[in-house]
Amino acid sequence: MSLGAHTITVTTAHAVIYTGPVAVGAARHNRRRPSATTSTSCCKLPIPADRTEPFAYGLSSHSDALATFAGGDAEIGIHGNNDASALGQSVSHGCIRMDNAAITDLAKQLPLGTPVDVNA
Repeated sequence: MSLGAHTITVTTAHAVIYTGPVAVGAARHNRRRPSATTSTSCCKLPIPADRTEPFAYGLSSHSDALATFAGGDAEIGIHGNNDASALGQSVSHGCIRMDNAAITDLAKQLPLGTPVDVNA
């Protein structure tokens, strides 16, 4: 994941399986840095019924802008996005948004505990 380039690259041990644009945290919403750089593993989160993102992977980082989200803590995640114009932009409260079809496909391939590196 490259915050500055607004891209995500997903690899296996042998090949790149997906590269695409993402939306990341807006500087105005984060005291330290948008979508804080981290190295972590992911776990799937339930998506509230009123949301349009099909899947989310929670990371160990938390939003600087929000204390809670959807009834839980404001954990930063990688999740779907139904607004294609947001991709490639710095617009979130810290989450990493990607194309709904892409995250749906990745959710079929990535097991829980998949390592995630977020780089500036």
